[in-house]
Amino acid sequence: MVVRAVHEDGSLALSNGLTADLVGIDLPRPPLDESTDGRARAAAVHRFLTRLVEGEQVRLFYSGRRRDRHGRALAEIIRARDGRWVQGALVASGAARVRIHPDHPGCAKALLALEAGARKRRLGNWTDSWYRVFRADDPDLIDRQGRHEIVEGLVLSVGRGRDRVYLNFGARWKTDFTIMIVNRDLPRFRATAKDPDRLRGRTIRVRGMLRSEGGPAIYALHPDMIEIVQ
Repeated sequence: MVVRAVHEDGSLALSNGLTADLVGIDLPRPPLDESTDGRARAAAVHRFLTRLVEGEQVRLFYSGRRRDRHGRALAEIIRARDGRWVQGALVASGAARVRIHPDHPGCAKALLALEAGARKRRLGNWTDSWYRVFRADDPDLIDRQGRHEIVEGLVLSVGRGRDRVYLNFGARWKTDFTIMIVNRDLPRFRATAKDPDRLRGRTIRVRGMLRSEGGPAIYALHPDMIEIVQ
């Protein structure tokens, strides 16, 4: 099938009538902070993606749930003429960050490695502080609720509630950053090195939607959402 157009949100309009989301990545959106050049960055990434795929024959690969609730395909996109992996190209250039889709985790490890390289070399959006990896004690986190962010810090304690586990990065639960893992997701964490009971005293990095749960918090829905830094 052929990519007919790239929508403003980065999804692809395909010749068979299907709309495909680029699963596994987070493309920049114009930020709410008008002091940054977010609109220009988002437009530049859209142009890059358009040059990469518009008019191209592509193949779709699935490693999990095939459709979202809107009927869009959740797929990895491969350019047919040369086998170029579109998500990989975007992340490797710093144009996109990794976004873990719990129902489609197949490409996560490869993308995280590409992201680490782009971040280290400060490529693309990694030159912009708006897209930085936040410290867990960064006061700006409180203003980023509702956005997909990456947060890094030292786990000071592990707590338990009736239906979830808390990874605490500070002593004040009403203001400090927290990672939450609900009980139904615990088995797949405990099958890895990211068992919550083994993370106390470790520096970790988490990515996901920032929410307000007293202080800022991210629900970790899949082990790949957490990286052990040290």
